[in-house]
Parts: sequence; structure tokens; C-alpha cells
Amino acid sequence: MALLALTLAGCRPTEQKESLPIIDMGKEYPEKEIVAQDLFDVEYVPLETSDEFVTQGAVLDISEHFVAIKNWNNDGNLYLFDRQSGRGVRCINHRGQGGEEYTYLGGVVLDEAGGELFVVDISVNKILVYDWEGRFRRTIPLREGFVCHTVMNYDKDHLIVYDASAQRQEGEPPSQPYYHAIISKQDGHVKRALPIPFGKAVGPYAREGDVVATAFPPAAIVANRGNWLLVEISADTVYNYVPSKDKMEPFLVTLPSADPERLFCMSTVTDRYYFMQGMRKEFDFTTGRGFGRDDWMYDRQERTVYTPVVRNADFKDGRQADVIGGPVNRYGVAALQVLSADKLVAAYEDGKLNDGPLKNLASRLDAEDNPVLMLMKYKK
Repeated sequence: MALLALTLAGCRPTEQKESLPIIDMGKEYPEKEIVAQDLFDVEYVPLETSDEFVTQGAVLDISEHFVAIKNWNNDGNLYLFDRQSGRGVRCINHRGQGGEEYTYLGGVVLDEAGGELFVVDISVNKILVYDWEGRFRRTIPLREGFVCHTVMNYDKDHLIVYDASAQRQEGEPPSQPYYHAIISKQDGHVKRALPIPFGKAVGPYAREGDVVATAFPPAAIVANRGNWLLVEISADTVYNYVPSKDKMEPFLVTLPSADPERLFCMSTVTDRYYFMQGMRKEFDFTTGRGFGRDDWMYDRQERTVYTPVVRNADFKDGRQADVIGGPVNRYGVAALQVLSADKLVAAYEDGKLNDGPLKNLASRLDAEDNPVLMLMKYKK
């Protein structure tokens, strides 16, 4: 199939950009409090704990019926849990050095319709495909120099991907005509190039002399309930790719910040609010800490930017719900947060939980149990 590069709909006219939300990453915004339960239908799913299913709860992907989870250490375990009940479905591990194995489990795409698992091995920048039982099927070839960053399920035949190779050439002009693309699940050929123009590349780095600290870069693709938000941290405009129109439409504009410089990240999107984040390009080489993040929220009704404070009404102490760290924006789920069992047990024993489903769940937990998933669903 011939490669089709898209024209960026309305990306140049100044008058159109001025009508878009503008996020000044160097500005301080007032706080606005929201209760998560007022914005979402909240559901808690305890992950089954057994000898086979013991996990630290790093969520890799969520589909209509399943959740893929790994541990934070590189042990290679890939766990599949039932999204509704939390029941453990299977554990797969193909960590190794062979051609049908992954050396580092960087990401997973769940393809329920095709009965396949797409495993992103970020250490060698390749995508391995397994069937639903974990049997190897094929490797998807990628263009030379491709750096796997974001890979997501686009439709039954394609993935949508981002190549982060530009971020390794900070200060240089783009070396490729595009970095976002829609590719075949079978052989990796590009069905659609999704180019975002920028002048010079920016990377998630902080430097002190010859020493460089690196952070995992912000998400480059965020699902948007049937559409796709495309983020290039080297560009000032976020685009919304609309498959039904085969168009990339400007979604919002960012203004740069200095001292510190920030890298922009999109997150959860609702009918009224856009949740976002800025990662600071700063690092304390003495303490080993850095790359802090600033949270933002655009209120479409008020056309105003705020610093969001989202409270979880199931906690008496007004504990915050994280709607930014785990955006989903698909399958009826807006955002996902992982709650550790030990902290829930402590909150229950200390009387910090209000009557309701979370308190009832916490009363039956053991501190050593697997985490609980907090699914924040779009209200019907």
C-alpha cells in the first residue's frame, strides 16, 4: 500500500490557533477542587492474589475485558487479569536472549479481537507478537533507527506508534519526515504517516557538565474516545487525529517555559476537562532527584486553566485521586489508578474510609495482597 502523508488541517492560520486552548507552561495557575465521584463513576477491582499471581501492579494496557500488568523489576512476568472481577487469567514470561523472547518488557498491547499480545521490547526496539496463550507468532519489523516509545492498539489490523529517535538528537532538526504513524500488525508497513512539524528536537534530559540524567519521556499518543491525541514534545501544538475524517486537527497550543524548561504531556479527557502535565527538565545530581511534574486542567466551560485537586470521596481525609498518571480514555474508562493493599488496609484500620464499596473491600484485604484498581469511568 502506498504511503499516505496527511495534511495538517488548520495548523498554520494564526486566527485558528488563537481560538484553541493555550497552556502557558511557565505560568502558575489557581487551584480548583473536584470530587472524583462527581466527575466519574468509580469502580474498585481487587486483583486476585495467589501463588501464581503476585504483582506490584504496573499497568501496561487495558482492553474491554482484560488488564495487562507487570512488576516494576525486570523479571519478565506479564500478568493478565479479568477487568471486571480481577481474577487472574494467566501469567506469561518469555524473558531471554532468543529471537522469540524479550529482554525487557517495556509495554504490551492487548488485541482481544485478534487474540494476540504485542510486546514492546524497548531495550532492542522491536515488537514481538504472541497469541493469547503466550505462543510466539512473529516479530514486526520497524524502520532502521526506530526507537520504541509508544505503541497502542488502533484497529483490528493496525497499531498506532511513536518513534522517539528524534529525542536522542536534541537540538537537531528532524531527521525523519514523521515520527507518529499507523502501521500494519502483520509486517509493520506504514498505512498512514502522521507528521507533526517542529524546528529542533527536544529530549527528556538534564545535564551537568558531562553527566546526563534521563527521564522516561511524556506520552506521545493518548487515546481520545475514538480519536487520538498526538503529542510531539518538540512542537507547540497537540493534534487530534480523527479517523472518521482522516484528519489531524489542532487540539491545543502550548507556550514554552524557562527555568525550568517543561515538556508537555496530555492525559485524561472528559467532556468538560482536559487534564495535562508538564515535566520539568531539571535534576539534582547531588540527591538523585528531579524531573518533577506540574499538573494542569483546562476547563472547557470556563475556558480557563487551573491546577487540579481531585479528591476521592471514599477517604475521610480528602485524599487525592490520580486522574493524570493513568489515562485510558477508551472502553468507557477515563482514568485508572493503582491503590496498594497495605495502604488501604492501614486507612481502614485507622478509620479513614467512609462507608461504601472501598471500605467494604478494604475490610477483606490483607496488607500483602495484590493492588486494587480504581477505574474512573465516564458517567453515562
